[in-house]
Amino acid sequence: MYRAGNIRAIWLETQLPVKSSPVQVLISVPRKQWKRSVDRNFIKRLIREAYRTNKHNLYETLERQGKQLALALIFRGNHKPTLQNIEQNIKQILAHIEQDTTKPNSDDEKKRNWKTA
Repeated sequence: MYRAGNIRAIWLETQLPVKSSPVQVLISVPRKQWKRSVDRNFIKRLIREAYRTNKHNLYETLERQGKQLALALIFRGNHKPTLQNIEQNIKQILAHIEQDTTKPNSDDEKKRNWKTA
């Protein structure tokens, strides 16, 4: 889990039913905070657009490694965001996910160290 601004990201490395795409995305804006569906849909549209324009680096990294992710983006703010604000947060999240997927798994390192000892 990672949080950037008003957006919380949760991801899981898994095998997806669709083999052609490296990432499957869920976008959520809680009804409890945003009562009007017009506002929820507007925020989801902003998140979707920011993700669409900035996903290319993450896709390239995952395709090189042969990995797939399930990603949930959850908006947790009280004020209507701007596209620039959302885009900045999405860039931070995607960069963090990219770093997290490229570093070796700590469990794998422990197993390697145990075998060599």
